Amino acid sequence: MAWLSAHDVVLEYAGQPVLQGVNLQLDPGDRVGLVGRNGAGKTTLLRLLAGELLPDAGGIERASQLRVGLLHQEQETEANCTSADFASETSPSLWEYTTRSSPARQAEERMRLVQQQLEQHPDDSDYWRQLDEWTSRYEAAGGAGWPAAARSALFHLGFTAADLDRPLAQFSGGQQVRARLARLLVETPDILLLDEPTNHLDLEAIGWLEQFMVQWKGALLVVSHDRLFLDRVVRRIVALENGRTQEYPGNYSHYAQLRAEREQQEQERYEQDQRERARLRAYIDKYRAGNRATMAKSREKWLTRLGDPVTPPPKPSELKVQFPEPLPCGREVLRWRELSVGYDAASPILTGLEGRLDQGQHLALVGPNGAGKSTLLKTIAGLLPPLAGRVKLGVGVRMAYFSQDLSQLPLDQTVLDATLATGRLTGQEEARSLLARFLFRGDAVFAPIHTLSGGEKCRLALLQLMVSGANLLLLDEPTNHLDLPSREALEQALAEWPGTLIVISHDRFFLSRVAQRFLHVENGQGEWVEGGWGTYEHWSADRASVQASSPRHPVPGLVRSSHAAAATVQQKTAAPSRPHPRPPAQELRQLRQQIRAWEERISTLEAEKQDLAKSLEDPQLYKSGDPAAAVRRYEEVGQELDNLYQQWAAAAEQLEPLDRSTPAR
Repeated sequence: MAWLSAHDVVLEYAGQPVLQGVNLQLDPGDRVGLVGRNGAGKTTLLRLLAGELLPDAGGIERASQLRVGLLHQEQETEANCTSADFASETSPSLWEYTTRSSPARQAEERMRLVQQQLEQHPDDSDYWRQLDEWTSRYEAAGGAGWPAAARSALFHLGFTAADLDRPLAQFSGGQQVRARLARLLVETPDILLLDEPTNHLDLEAIGWLEQFMVQWKGALLVVSHDRLFLDRVVRRIVALENGRTQEYPGNYSHYAQLRAEREQQEQERYEQDQRERARLRAYIDKYRAGNRATMAKSREKWLTRLGDPVTPPPKPSELKVQFPEPLPCGREVLRWRELSVGYDAASPILTGLEGRLDQGQHLALVGPNGAGKSTLLKTIAGLLPPLAGRVKLGVGVRMAYFSQDLSQLPLDQTVLDATLATGRLTGQEEARSLLARFLFRGDAVFAPIHTLSGGEKCRLALLQLMVSGANLLLLDEPTNHLDLPSREALEQALAEWPGTLIVISHDRFFLSRVAQRFLHVENGQGEWVEGGWGTYEHWSADRASVQASSPRHPVPGLVRSSHAAAATVQQKTAAPSRPHPRPPAQELRQLRQQIRAWEERISTLEAEKQDLAKSLEDPQLYKSGDPAAAVRRYEEVGQELDNLYQQWAAAAEQLEPLDRSTPAR
């Protein structure tokens, strides 16, 4: 039996049809991608399936006691997530918000309540039955490991241990969406409905979420512009076109191939129908009054039997981007030396950066959220002064900058006026022709920019970039508001452009098409990776594998993708390493002694944790023991181990270069 199904669903908004007969079915274990142009109704369909909206016609059926979890694109106030959760001064902490609906936590709380009753009524068989029931639910929901699993989800989605006690209201909108995603993963609903889950994630978090979704035991329906995510996670594509759904087997790449083949077949069928009708009409017109009039009448009957003409396949409006040939410039386009960037000289975000970009090179800045990618790009663009070092442009370089918040657009102007203000067009006729290529037609060119949607503003900013005459483009998340066809048009144009480019993007498919060099920034430093996306992915996987094997990463439930060793990757560190000054022998002995003491304590705690885990699986504990105390001790041991791992790792890192220079005695 299907878990959830929609039959001939119709929905109108302000008298306009949004959905005109949608059919969709989700079964246990399904992995489905929902695709369509911006405005096609994807978000509306997710809300209908979640029960937040009711259809005007048709029906939606759900299995009994089905649990459905919906992730909205932005901070939401519907359903299980009230505005008070996010905005009030008394909003819960991140940890409380994420875990309060966890089935394991709820079962654990019920176990404690029942156990309190048993202390007063030890012979009550009903309480023993309840304890057995809640114990079974607790174990099925993850048992004593649920706090670790919850922390793992939060840490992998970009939060830190220090964030757990912060009120939710103190986080940004993007962080709150990530908190909602973590909560959904911890709640483990039967069906996950995810609307752009990768929007606020960095590349590492996206990779972790991919692995998590591959192992997800429930059903999944996801809307995403991340084509690699769709390729690696889903097994079926539902395309929403003109208010109706059409299904395709396989992942996104297979869908794109099948869709292209279908469109080609529809075009050939239309052309064949047109040729046949034209041939019959020509024969009828030629022989209608001659000695072949009988044959002409026969052809007329034949033409009638053909029925209505085949309608031409729809040709949706597509973004047409073509960057002009870049102006000539010197071979060296850009160089930065001993560069430190940030907003406060006392606490720079990135320090000691060295880099050079030559004509025609396409560089991607990558790294975790908050690592300084946008700050570095703004410094290169001249919007922020360097805290130290310098940025030098080459001879003849003309630069243009695309901000991810689209702040470069004059919001008080109309679309047409802003286009003419670039000063690089001959007049309104050329401007309107160019605007039509960017899907601004008719009266849309007179719309004030502040009334445009995010996608429309993005297209206008790209148009201005295209006519700027720049030979160095600095792009900060240029695909954020674009649908898949528009992303594909932009990446095709940039991949073919012979100018110089620096881009920040979380769209890995986009980066695989556009970038040939990568600068990874993290922990205040930068590392160069020479090669395309495949090379960077191998480098990143090898780096993650080394980090995962180090005690400095004690996050439980870590999931990493495994890759074969990459071909040689040329790496240049931000600054040459300097010899470590050697401490006095007494301090060195004390450091080694401290490390040995930590190792002994870690060994003891790891053994205790293993014993506790076994005891928590023993049903006898819940009849004659104190499971609540065992759970608390399990968590205390885990927290102490986390702290010891971090202290041990820091000390071992300090000792390693010293041991290489002089053998330990």
